[in-house]
Amino acid sequence: MIRILVLPFFLFFGILMAQDITIQGSAIPVNPALTAKFNSVETYHIDVEETRLKFRNHSRSGMEVELILGGKSHILQLFKYNMYRPDCKIRHSTANGIVETAPNPDIETYRGYSANFGGQEAAVTFAKDYMVLMFREGDETYHLEQLPFEMKDRNPDHFILYDTKGVISNKNVTCGADEVTKFKTEHKHDLETAKERNRKCWEVDIALACDFTFYTFYRSDPAIAEARMTAILNFVQGDWYGGRLVEDYIYTISGIFIAEDMARDPWNGINDIFAQLNRFNQVGFTLFPGGFDVASCWTKKFTSGAVGVAFLPGTCVLTPFNICSEYTLDNTICRQLQSHELGHNWNCVHDPGGSPWIMAPVVNGSFQWSGASQWAISDWTFRIRACLGDCSAGDIPFAEFSADPTEGCLPLVVQYNNMSSNATTYKWNFPGGTPSTSTVRNPIVVYNSIGSFPVELEIANSKCSTKIEKLDYIKPRDKPRSVNFNYGAPNNGNEVEFFAYGDRVDTYKWKFHDGTTDEGDYVIKSYPKEGTFEVELCAENDCGKTCVKQKITNFFQPIADFTSDTTAGCAPATIKFFDQSSSNVINWTWSFPGGNPTGSFTKNPIIKYERPGKYQVKLVVSSLKNNAQITKDTFITIDSLPLAGFDPVVTVSTVKFNNTTLYGKSFKWEFGDGKTSTEKSPEHTYPDGRYEVKLTATNACGNTIIKKFVTVGAKPIAGFAVDNQNGCVPYTVQFQNTSTAKAQTFEWFFPGGNPSTSNMKDPIVTYNSIGKFDVKLIARAGIESDSISQQGYITVGEKPTSEFQNSVTGFTSFFTDISKKANTYFWEFGDGKTSTQKSPSHNYGVEGEFNVRLITQNECGADTMVKLIAVYLIPKVNFVSDTVRGCAPLKVKFLDRSSVDVLEWAWQFESGSPLTSSSKNPIVTFDKAGRYTVKLTVKNGNGTNSATKLRFIEVISPTKCPKLPPKKKSTDPTDNSQAFNDQIFSRSRVDYEVNVFPNPSNDEIFVQAKTGTKLTLLSLTGQVLLNRIVQNNTESMDVSTYEVGTYLLKVDHSDYNEVIKIIVNR
Repeated sequence: MIRILVLPFFLFFGILMAQDITIQGSAIPVNPALTAKFNSVETYHIDVEETRLKFRNHSRSGMEVELILGGKSHILQLFKYNMYRPDCKIRHSTANGIVETAPNPDIETYRGYSANFGGQEAAVTFAKDYMVLMFREGDETYHLEQLPFEMKDRNPDHFILYDTKGVISNKNVTCGADEVTKFKTEHKHDLETAKERNRKCWEVDIALACDFTFYTFYRSDPAIAEARMTAILNFVQGDWYGGRLVEDYIYTISGIFIAEDMARDPWNGINDIFAQLNRFNQVGFTLFPGGFDVASCWTKKFTSGAVGVAFLPGTCVLTPFNICSEYTLDNTICRQLQSHELGHNWNCVHDPGGSPWIMAPVVNGSFQWSGASQWAISDWTFRIRACLGDCSAGDIPFAEFSADPTEGCLPLVVQYNNMSSNATTYKWNFPGGTPSTSTVRNPIVVYNSIGSFPVELEIANSKCSTKIEKLDYIKPRDKPRSVNFNYGAPNNGNEVEFFAYGDRVDTYKWKFHDGTTDEGDYVIKSYPKEGTFEVELCAENDCGKTCVKQKITNFFQPIADFTSDTTAGCAPATIKFFDQSSSNVINWTWSFPGGNPTGSFTKNPIIKYERPGKYQVKLVVSSLKNNAQITKDTFITIDSLPLAGFDPVVTVSTVKFNNTTLYGKSFKWEFGDGKTSTEKSPEHTYPDGRYEVKLTATNACGNTIIKKFVTVGAKPIAGFAVDNQNGCVPYTVQFQNTSTAKAQTFEWFFPGGNPSTSNMKDPIVTYNSIGKFDVKLIARAGIESDSISQQGYITVGEKPTSEFQNSVTGFTSFFTDISKKANTYFWEFGDGKTSTQKSPSHNYGVEGEFNVRLITQNECGADTMVKLIAVYLIPKVNFVSDTVRGCAPLKVKFLDRSSVDVLEWAWQFESGSPLTSSSKNPIVTFDKAGRYTVKLTVKNGNGTNSATKLRFIEVISPTKCPKLPPKKKSTDPTDNSQAFNDQIFSRSRVDYEVNVFPNPSNDEIFVQAKTGTKLTLLSLTGQVLLNRIVQNNTESMDVSTYEVGTYLLKVDHSDYNEVIKIIVNR
């Protein structure tokens, strides 16, 4: 049976212009053991499974692959093809007998060419956790494969890259075919006769086998053993196809045998390669489930002397067998070894010793056949041609087409012109078109939606098929869309500026309320009085027009005012302020000295006051064009809870209590012996002992309590107190020794404090970490002593840290608190609403961006976090670039200017490299002259949105950007050629050009001009606002703080000067 393969497609692979897959390796340290095998080798980490799935999931069989290793890029043009015959079966010789399976579906093979300079053939083979790749550039052959198994590195993502010239070769290996049979020197057909025959293609069925040594070397994994034999044959195919021989030979795998059990290995116990070949000859026809023309058996037994042997001739006769010993993991050697032994099966004898041919007696890694070998293979083919499949069915088809028109208005009717040759069938795909597919040679397709659509044509004949795809080929247009306008009145006057915008617009036409009209994307209209007026804008192009209407209002001076829900309270007090300014106010700037926060930009803020006092409040408001302010002194009065405190003074048995309380109005004393008092600073007499005294201080804001120990007596009785047992890190404590007067010496112990011990009477200790800490005091007088210990007496904390995350569904934002050490929460959602929940949700009800403030608090203080969040049903999308025009190759950095809620970015760059990107701010190179469209699609938690800027990037041909070599100056004073050349150079320079983008802008503009150009931004009245000098041909200017309106940019250079109108628009 003749099975047509797709290998001829490689000749026309260049028409597939898509670059689809990138393989990038990160360098890792070289295993020192590799230096015994290679003079030069590099090691990389590559995710093999990720790479395999990229190839498998690719939508087309043809692909362009960029291999990036060590900073160098290799472009490979590859095409997937199947090396297995449809009825191929794998026989596994296991301990339980023969098990027959289909080929491993994870094994995939690709062939093609390197597109780099001097590039030649390339081949890749994949299996699960397995990849091996070969490509040739010039006279160098590179192999990328996983680390050799003997390195004992079982990470499948570790790879080595080597050139075959860097392999340390084994000079002690040869082919043993001469000892099997002798070549017959007489031939019936001469070489000239073979050359006169038409070039043909033959399909050869090959069977592959491996013994137990080969199987166990590859981790006893039949899938890897199968993949390894398939990978080598994939490399071998390059020696037998593509003009290396008189005729082409395509090997297809008809069956595979894997010896997985030593006892059932047909070659078990054989240690002689010739005996191994004889055994193969005895059992070979019983090992494989189907017929075959030739068969190879792989082993790991033989590493010196004869490492390969074959019957000569063997193909299509009773001895179609050869033995190959994988004595090295060098894929070039393994490829040449199998091609060499197959050559014997095709009746080739050895070429002379030391010759650079595949059939040289010593294995040398050659890619070339000698003339004698080519003739021998052709001659044997002629003899056995009835045994082989003929795959030379006609010329290879060539695909090409054009369309008329490729652009136009909806509905766009396109007539396709099929310019293909050597084809009998046609299969079209028209995404976005009607019909979406066709088998007609020259179809007509209708497009009813706008966009940029690809077209694919696959053609075939009895030999093979080929395919061409043209991306963004058909571009239907429609009448203008997204048409609207902004407006504003500069200087609070009666002249209103209008700014039109839209997609696919050629002209703008305006109609005003009084019947007057105007044209242009920027016009000025004078209104004699304030009010609301209707304006109509119509945008037109060759496909029609779109009109919009708006009611506009001129501006007036705002009035600032405010009130609050209260003007007095007890600290900590939370007060809500209410804006009562005029209705045209759109921005608020509050100032709250002594408050938390100390300022706000919300309309109705909520402020917390922690300390007592009288405080000022200031509000600055602004409309679209004007501002006003109001200040109210001592507007807020804050009282405080009393700060209770007292100092006991002991005289023998009498204690005088000195009250140090702040803000207290009334007092209650509890002396610890059952007695009480309401005096401010009472005296009290005690019997000997230690007593806890409690003072409760009260005012209108509430009460506070403080406790201290006092010690009374003649004997040493230990006692101590502090003003406050609780504090915040770093917390410094003054210990007060309340031991009796009898005590003379003291020993303090402060675990966790600094110092940790002391013999001072009233020590000062600092705690630098949070926690609860014990305190112990020993008081002594002579031989008498007393001690007191307080467990967890001192408590040290720290202030909270505010932090939160949020997610948005619809109009609702879900807030998740991730603050640390917070006790209370206060949320301001940016729309005047608040919450005290820990992790609230809030329905905004409208789209917009909001400044959300979270204030957390504990006993050590408060912390505030402000975060801008966005609530959009679909995200707002916009972008700019650092340049829009330049010479090829032009590198452009794109800057995302979408809303803050964007989670994912998807860029498309017409003719860019790369063509797509998911980065937020990608860098893209445009290599060819032209004007190119850029599209950005963004996604938030609710949906997606996109923006397309047509012909956004302009790339100038290199011929218009000359780089002239320096001129050698003449030393002859009479030589006028220098001046003449200077005139020529002056006339040949590219015209000076200034680019300003984006214009209009809402925050930042970029100016592209010669380095050293002076830039001056002026108001319409001539006031200088900003000066810049262009550096590195590009300068940015921040206009975010300027009012909406029109400005003038003055450009000064020794070669050029110009004034450009700049529009600031929000």
